[in-house]
Amino acid sequence: MFTAALWILVALLLLSASGILYAAFGPLKQTSSATTLRVVGIIQLLMALGTVLIVLLR
Repeated sequence: MFTAALWILVALLLLSASGILYAAFGPLKQTSSATTLRVVGIIQLLMALGTVLIVLLR
């Protein structure tokens, strides 16, 4: 049960990060908030990777 919840968290983090990074490198590339969006997207990708490692090493 706990493992399934972690996989759902990973999926949500990846979906969110991919949307944020798409916006930061795509349509919002020329705006002042693009750098912030890139940082947030990369942090979310790292959180997803960390969660995957936790699940696999349990």
